Formats: sequence, C-alpha cells, structure tokens
Amino acid sequence: MRDLRKAIPPENSEYIHKIDNVLFSHAGLTESFVMRHFGKGKVDLDIMIGKINRMGEEELWQNDSPIWARPQYGEMRLYPDDVFQVVGHTPVETALEEGNLLTLDNFSTYSNGYSIGDERFVWVDTVGKTWGFV
Repeated sequence: MRDLRKAIPPENSEYIHKIDNVLFSHAGLTESFVMRHFGKGKVDLDIMIGKINRMGEEELWQNDSPIWARPQYGEMRLYPDDVFQVVGHTPVETALEEGNLLTLDNFSTYSNGYSIGDERFVWVDTVGKTWGFV
C-alpha cells in the first residue's frame, strides 16, 4: 500500500469512499469491524471513514474488514444499517441487491478464464440510492 500511495493521487488510494449517503468499498463496512475498532459509541461516519482509510494491514487483514468482508451471506451486519453500500469482492452472476447492499463483482472469471457474471455495467444514483444497468 505504501508503494501504491506514492504512485497514485491520495484520493484514489482509499479503502472506502462516501458519495452523498452511499458507501463504496471493496467488501463492505461491517458492524463487527466498526465495533472492534471504534467501540459501541456513535462515531461520525466521515471521521470513521477517514480513520479507516489511514489503517494499515494489521487492522485491515481481518475477515470482516472493508477489504475482506462477505456480508452477502447474511452472517455479517452492515454498518450503519441505514446507509446504502456498493461493493465488489464477491463474484456474482449479475448485480445483486440485498437490503442496503449492492454487490457488483459481475466481471470475475473462473480459473479457466470463463466469465462468472454477465459483465453488464452498472450505474448508481448516490442521491436516490437507486441503480440500474447501462
């Protein structure tokens, strides 16, 4: 990550981006990750995102972190539960919306190179919290 941060603009090397009231991350912001690192008290989401984006591998190399979580399986609660989140990381056949979670890794391939997903491009309206295919 240190090499990556030197090579690209700082705003492009963050783990989580918030646009309007939508979070974009590789894997999702989970309640268990937030509780472990920030406790049960209410923390301003923008401040929390800033702190997460400065974390290192020790904090982020966890199964429930914004780079490794898989909340699609229902075993991990999202945080906060009222914010729409857009993630990749977990291959899906087509864009998959489950509650406040939209999973978009429909471009992954199997080890033989065949597509897992439909490879359709998705747009997200961050104000209306809606999405669709181009």
